[in-house]
Amino acid sequence: MSAMPRSSALGLAGRCALVAGSAGGFAPALCAVLAAAGARVMLAAGDGTDARAVVAGLPGGPHAARGHDPAAPGASDALVADAVAFFGGRLDILATFAAAQVHASLAEAGDEAWDASIGGSLRDRYLLCRAAGEAMKATGGGRIVVVTGDAGMAASTGLAGVEDGGALTMARSFARDLGPHGIGANALVAGPGARAIDAARAAAFLASPWASYVAGHALVVGGAPMR
Repeated sequence: MSAMPRSSALGLAGRCALVAGSAGGFAPALCAVLAAAGARVMLAAGDGTDARAVVAGLPGGPHAARGHDPAAPGASDALVADAVAFFGGRLDILATFAAAQVHASLAEAGDEAWDASIGGSLRDRYLLCRAAGEAMKATGGGRIVVVTGDAGMAASTGLAGVEDGGALTMARSFARDLGPHGIGANALVAGPGARAIDAARAAAFLASPWASYVAGHALVVGGAPMR
């Protein structure tokens, strides 16, 4: 049996990736895997402080860090436009994380929590995917990875389940809408016990040419049950 290929074999060298929504969780590991494979990375989250710390330790480059407030009007479109400009007129990969998630039952969540989770975080991810899709159409294709948790696979997980379930459906819908333009969209589900490096490697696979015939799929990492 031949040796397992190095990360560079994923075909990510020279690709341009926007990782948006979080500088925590496994987002730093994903940035590191992408950069090690030769991709350029822009990480956008919060006020930019944590993003800058992550980007400072990445190999290769040039890379970039940005702040991102999903509640600010026009922020999603502006971030994608900024990434396209930074990368010299292209965007090959979007990996979008939840900016914040509210864990409460639907009966107890309240309007403010709903607006933050669905009207804020999920809406931001929709707008990022929409804007990235338009940018990718202009250059002949790309890859979108919607990162979510396993709460969307169960009906008993409250507001987090609504947001995660919406993210799963959104990835599948974008796969259908953008597929004819050479753009693949999938969801990466980080389940219980998922190690950051394992989730990052799986997301990098979905972002790579190796997954060119994978679309509308929810790839589960960490043993999340399909409930």
